[in-house]
Amino acid sequence: MQGSREHRPGEPDHDASAPSIAVRHPEKPTPRLTRLKTRADFLRAARGQRAHSRSLSLQIFKRADLNGNASEVRFGLTVTKKVGGAVERNRIKRRLRDALRSPDLAPTAGHDYVIVARRDALTIPFSRLVADLSRTLTQSRHAAPMRRGGRKEPNGQAQDVKEPISPP
Repeated sequence: MQGSREHRPGEPDHDASAPSIAVRHPEKPTPRLTRLKTRADFLRAARGQRAHSRSLSLQIFKRADLNGNASEVRFGLTVTKKVGGAVERNRIKRRLRDALRSPDLAPTAGHDYVIVARRDALTIPFSRLVADLSRTLTQSRHAAPMRRGGRKEPNGQAQDVKEPISPP
């Protein structure tokens, strides 16, 4: 029979070339990870908080107030054509998906995350990619929400925020 061989004493019982699966700590429950699928979800996350590292940017939207499962965490991946060709972009996405499976990450339940990859995500060591992702997730918890646009008057007109210059 091809592909099968008998077990020899002194050899491990498993295939050493098979990847090991990380075991999550039972005392630290992890939220369920799902994918962002619609354009509206990606645009909503783009209006939220941001955190940056050398290999990626992270966009965060707290959706606990929307109708949805507040116990799940949704991730979306974006790799633009500016980063490289299709093969390189797909390789970066595979690396990011594997990094998301790391037990070292602690995403917050009820949030949407969009990872915008940079060119460095392709060449840096995998452990550093996981560290960058973990660091940006930590930064996002401490970042203030982004505010876009100026204050609006009740009539819908933008308010002039410049102070008048007083004569000396």
